[in-house]
Amino acid sequence: ENLLIDLTPYVNWYLYNYERSLGIFKDTNLVAHYVDLSAHDAIGTPIPSLNQFARQWLLNDQKNLLLVLGDYGAGKTSFSRQFVYQLLREKYAENAGSRLTPILINLRDCRGRFDLRRLVMDSFTSVYGVEIQSFSTFERFCSTGNILLALDGFDEMNDRSDIDSIIDSFNQLYLFASLSGKVLLTCRSNFFRSNADVMDLLRRFSISIPLEKQNRLIEVPLRDQEQIVYIDRLNESQIEQFVRKRFGQKSDDM
Repeated sequence: ENLLIDLTPYVNWYLYNYERSLGIFKDTNLVAHYVDLSAHDAIGTPIPSLNQFARQWLLNDQKNLLLVLGDYGAGKTSFSRQFVYQLLREKYAENAGSRLTPILINLRDCRGRFDLRRLVMDSFTSVYGVEIQSFSTFERFCSTGNILLALDGFDEMNDRSDIDSIIDSFNQLYLFASLSGKVLLTCRSNFFRSNADVMDLLRRFSISIPLEKQNRLIEVPLRDQEQIVYIDRLNESQIEQFVRKRFGQKSDDM
């Protein structure tokens, strides 16, 4: 893997800044204050630990897209950043984690049309200081099945409201997922207007594969690749846990 892309600068950048609450992680100190979230799936089944659910999803070779929805302030960004940190630390600092290397990409700064190639290349070169020759090199890297793309803030991109743009964006994500890559995508629940809109959208995706010898196309549906979860509001136990982490001996007064 290192012969294709050396991710050392990215790993060092992430661990250093996250553990010290610097840069994009400032003012949060998630490494000390983060509280595991709960959620539910599309049919309402409770998910007591979103962290454990996501780890089980990583082991599922049949589900390569995890769509994490939640209201404003529900914890989508905090979850994605903490999850990436845990996986990076386990793999590179403790040598005891998943085979997957998670790559965090902040979609809030993206302008114009969703272009996964440009997002990956810009993040590597401009944000993380990783040298990469081309996106095809990254695709080859991903074919090992060892890459998780954590795309945070899909709803905060510009020009994402029309249905054609959304379909184009998800087609790119499904194509990447079909190459054995894992994709974790966070988005506000109301961005799709309703759960039915989300499911209807996902049912429309497929890849057309040309069969040259037979001079025809076959359609490969991708709708079974996704899992959708909805983050719950913090319950009293989670609130108390956060307050105790945040305020220590003053927590009872708080």
